[in-house]
Amino acid sequence: MCRWSASLALLTSILVATSALHCGSAALDASDEGDPGPGDNADGAPDDVAPIPDASDAPDDVEQSGDAADASDDGGPFDAGPSWSTTFTFVASSGAKNARLSLTGPTPLVKTGYPLSAPTCTPVDGAVTCSIVVKDRKPGSYVANLDIEDDAANPHVLASSREVPVVVPDEDVTIMLTPIGFPTNLAIAPSSPVNTLDDGNGGLRLVGPLARDLEVTVFDATGSIIPAASAPTFTVATAGTYLTTAGAPTSANPSRFSLTPPSTWPRGSTGTLKVSASFAGPRPDGGTVIDACATPGSICSKQISIRPRELMAITDVSSPVVDLYDIAGATPMSLGSVTLAGATRVWTAAFDVDGNLYLSDGDQSSVVAIYDAPNYTFRRSISNLAYVSAAVVSPDKTNLYTLSNIPGRVVATPLSTYVPGTPLSIGNQLTTAVLSLDAKTLLFTDLGSNAVQRYDTDTKTLRSAAALPNGCAPTGLARSADGAYVFAACGGNETVQVVRVSDGVVTGSIPALSDPYGVAYDARNGVVCTAAQTTHRVVLLNDTHDGKVTARATVGLPASVQLMAADANGVCYAASQSSDTVYSVDVATGTRGPTIVKNGAYYLAILP
Repeated sequence: MCRWSASLALLTSILVATSALHCGSAALDASDEGDPGPGDNADGAPDDVAPIPDASDAPDDVEQSGDAADASDDGGPFDAGPSWSTTFTFVASSGAKNARLSLTGPTPLVKTGYPLSAPTCTPVDGAVTCSIVVKDRKPGSYVANLDIEDDAANPHVLASSREVPVVVPDEDVTIMLTPIGFPTNLAIAPSSPVNTLDDGNGGLRLVGPLARDLEVTVFDATGSIIPAASAPTFTVATAGTYLTTAGAPTSANPSRFSLTPPSTWPRGSTGTLKVSASFAGPRPDGGTVIDACATPGSICSKQISIRPRELMAITDVSSPVVDLYDIAGATPMSLGSVTLAGATRVWTAAFDVDGNLYLSDGDQSSVVAIYDAPNYTFRRSISNLAYVSAAVVSPDKTNLYTLSNIPGRVVATPLSTYVPGTPLSIGNQLTTAVLSLDAKTLLFTDLGSNAVQRYDTDTKTLRSAAALPNGCAPTGLARSADGAYVFAACGGNETVQVVRVSDGVVTGSIPALSDPYGVAYDARNGVVCTAAQTTHRVVLLNDTHDGKVTARATVGLPASVQLMAADANGVCYAASQSSDTVYSVDVATGTRGPTIVKNGAYYLAILP
């Protein structure tokens, strides 16, 4: 009896241990035959036969029967160890149809096709953001290569991400690849921003009438410049007869073309500029050269707006603050102000062709301070100039010419050295100056000598002066559009005198203008505008282009006005110190326009 009991107890303990061991490895389910064998899976799947693939089974290198390839196909060997996912994300064009990814490293991945469609890719702003999930990579350092292809029978590589070092950790990770080479954006930008400004809405504002270079750049979806697009061919189209382009790029600057605005713009006008580029870029895989701009989904053209920007600076002889305005539109727009440091006033202002600003206080220890466009940051000062009453910059920006009021003298300062040249003493009370069209002659009013002086800018000597009638007392001076004549306002005998630039001969005179002080020339209408101080008027005079002028119209103003200026849109401006206002007159209609409030408004400088 005892021997039987001991044998039964031993058998019972063996059965219990065997049952516990089996239950500890997996819970039985409906599909488990409970028959242990090699390769028993943790989920209780049958193990004495090959695994049966289903929708959740991760594909492996050798496709099993019924195993469907999808975006998560890693192409690698089945690994029964821990499974980590590496997600590669990238941006492709909407015309891309397929991606090929290869990894070199601890667990290599041969190139495998991944269709770029939902749910692998999501459309975003004309492109697609795609993800490729790779499983069962051993942790370590890899080198990734990605090719993005179109769906042609002989697929083209549209973009690539080549030889990218990546690190796969022992956890799930997302790695961003940045393929380059497929155009998704074309930009048109000035090669020099000085006289071409961004209007904040993707368009350009042009300052002055000079030609300027614009550059075409093609970007991929990541914002990288496409190297193959460094020498594109492109076509340029403009709307508006006042814009002129030269679209043939040079070998030295293959991605540039020039844009030339007119000397006068229609007020408030906006032109358009459209650039369409194409380029033959080498395929990243070294294959046949293709035009990337011709592939589906590419963006290789752009249209932008072009508008003029006219600058006006207004000085105040009782303050160092100069106000700046854009006067190209129907209403003047404030651009802020510039303060001449260390000064108590600003007597005169001038622009160069790029819109840089030159200011002087007119005191005994005068300096000319230079402020650079477009933000008018201080560049430097030119010293050793006394009582500066007027300043003019040569069109090529090589020289600054200044007049001194008392005693009268002219100084040429090279802008390469900023060191004033030897002063040329002449007359007394030099007030206003203009350059001839060829920049060979500086003409200026000499009130003390009752003349219009002519200064040779090459020899730095005086030419014969234009002797004006007795008592003329010239103050204002303006040049005709063709550069043949200048017009001098003579408050002493209430006339405007016409002087031929080439020889200084006085060719005409118009009387009865009631104390004219300032004068300006409206090139758009061929009209001389002059300020009649005592009768509070602007008088408009027709330029007959034969050295004479004839009366046209008068425009009444609320206050006395002094100095004047004209813009490129057929508007003359007159400054009134007494009313702290700048008045505008539309020359074509002979009517008053918008006003600008400026305390102590005195000198007006306009570009162009």
